[in-house]
Amino acid sequence: LDFTRDDLSYLPIGEILRYSRESSSGATASRLRRIVTYRKKRQELTQALRLPDVILKAHEFFSFEQNDSKPNFVTRKAIKAPVHYLERFEANVDLKDKIVAIRAADPGFDWIFGHNVAGLITEYGGMASHMAIRAAEFGLPAAIGCGSKLFEFVLSGLAIELDCANERIKIIDYRNYN
Repeated sequence: LDFTRDDLSYLPIGEILRYSRESSSGATASRLRRIVTYRKKRQELTQALRLPDVILKAHEFFSFEQNDSKPNFVTRKAIKAPVHYLERFEANVDLKDKIVAIRAADPGFDWIFGHNVAGLITEYGGMASHMAIRAAEFGLPAAIGCGSKLFEFVLSGLAIELDCANERIKIIDYRNYN
């Protein structure tokens, strides 16, 4: 029925098997496409929702303010480099001499250290987190656990200055001027 792998990820196997017992008519394909489209839109809406990292009171579920966080800086180095945002493993990605930004890095992201990255910035994590320890092992300048507000600020730039000695992150080149 010409569904992409991504399209199929929105259809549970039980649903696919149920429709496979029916005819593969245009009506069935059309119905499955509507389901995929609906579920993609639902996922986009879900991903657009932002909640605080910690909800302490019931009213914070409905409205909240993002607080500033102080990252844990690793090394005393200062670098200037382009930013590359990673959500997951990317085959054939060029990370050489780039500052890699990852929301919540875990050991599954260790592959980035084989790409001669310039630095690392994470939204979540602490000084004893896996990525903080790995960055220290490699002598890699890093800001670990920036929090949502600072991390979104970092993503708004094409290139940044990461100054660990002075505990500062500065955007050098902006993606947009809003």
